[in-house]
Amino acid sequence: MELTLSDGSLCRRLARGLQILAKVGEDVMIEATPTAICFRSINAAKTAFVNVSLPSDSFAQYAIKDAEEACNCRVNAKAMMAPFRSLKSVSQLSLTVGSALVVGLDLSDDVDKSFTIALLEGDNMFVSYSRDQCDHTLRAAPRFLGDTLANMHRDEVTLTVSSEYVVVQSYSTEAPADAGQPAIQASISYQASEFRTFELDEDEMQPGTPLELCFAMKEFRAFVEFCDALDSPLGMHFSIGGAPIVFGIDFDDGRLTAEMIVATVVQESMLGPDQMSQYQSQISVADSARYSTPQHVLSHAPSQSQASSRSASQASRSTGSADQRFSSSDQAGFYVASTPLS
Repeated sequence: MELTLSDGSLCRRLARGLQILAKVGEDVMIEATPTAICFRSINAAKTAFVNVSLPSDSFAQYAIKDAEEACNCRVNAKAMMAPFRSLKSVSQLSLTVGSALVVGLDLSDDVDKSFTIALLEGDNMFVSYSRDQCDHTLRAAPRFLGDTLANMHRDEVTLTVSSEYVVVQSYSTEAPADAGQPAIQASISYQASEFRTFELDEDEMQPGTPLELCFAMKEFRAFVEFCDALDSPLGMHFSIGGAPIVFGIDFDDGRLTAEMIVATVVQESMLGPDQMSQYQSQISVADSARYSTPQHVLSHAPSQSQASSRSASQASRSTGSADQRFSSSDQAGFYVASTPLS
């Protein structure tokens, strides 16, 4: 595999994307096909997955013409970041994969650098979920979201979404003072008009019942900072609490695309028995509809009974730390598939 990227500005933005991968997971999976190159990472708990991709026409040289020349490899995330720590003067980036990954940098001061990164054994991973499968979309400026997260100091964040407003809350993971209710550390409310895009499918919502999505803060904050560095609006795509939420951007007319898929849980302590039963039923129906169609499932598709069992397990989690609540791949809300590296 031999690729050359001659746009220095795009090189720097790719470096920003790789920083997100290094913050999320220990390894970076690279997949180059005739149409695009993808850089992927997943956290140890398999609850957050990031994919950064560039189409083939972004490159000055892209020596992958058919599927037989496609390339899959895995490298250490920290080692991958070494060539990209300072790219203020880069004019060209080259990637070559043979017995190792070779990263070449042409700097504007007539200095060339070359980095050789060892390849790791393992499978290339992807997930069988995308923003196209979500019912609702919000889009906001990253600075808007960044200012919001600056007031959140816990390891979980909850979005409450209705047709008129969005409330962002953070909860303490300590034992609540009032039995049955978590201690709210921060709560900020926004009107729908404050978002650049506010599209809710009313047919997929219960009348008079707002949606609640609770997910880990760490990866979300990192992705917001990435979008802020690119000055690109951040899209939030979701369906229901307990199903994944997808954060995505398309920069410069699709020359760079990034997505982060994050698991969510249902706040049982915020729901009554009837509402919890309703949530379990909705998630079960959503799972059945989305995962029973072959083209939506790349691997590890659950049966309907497995999906229902997973949904009930998701809904029952209401206590414990964020690491405990988001630690099981069965409860992640999306399914990790793998392919052998070539």
